[in-house]
Amino acid sequence: MAHSAYPELGESAIDKLLEALSGLRAMRLPEAEGIGSTTLNIGLIEGGRAPNVIADKARAQLLYRLIGHLIS
Repeated sequence: MAHSAYPELGESAIDKLLEALSGLRAMRLPEAEGIGSTTLNIGLIEGGRAPNVIADKARAQLLYRLIGHLIS
């Protein structure tokens, strides 16, 4: 955490979270004929303390709808 006037004194947890989420969104997810694709929803993003503070924490809640082979 650092004051936004001195960003070199901190590391933004929000920037790191955005990079991680970008990587997850770029992943190729499984598909199944007749069922469709696996889906990803980024439903909640939280982080930071104030607009003038480099965020020291951030989190996201994701939901995957998984598609795979059926076992009979």
